[in-house]
Amino acid sequence: MHHIVRKAVAQLPDDFPNDDIPKARVKLTQEMKKVVRRVSAKGGMTLYLPANPFTASRCPFVS
Repeated sequence: MHHIVRKAVAQLPDDFPNDDIPKARVKLTQEMKKVVRRVSAKGGMTLYLPANPFTASRCPFVS
């Protein structure tokens, strides 16, 4: 999971505020853990994640 978060943070736009990067990293980790727990609680054994980045100018996890 940490590898996925590192890769996602590395793909943030160059103009993404440096002060918001730690918040984005924490929020993304929290959201991924929540999804994994929810899938696991329902008996899921596989979690598929998108292979390509979304086309967004801002990280959706940071307000």
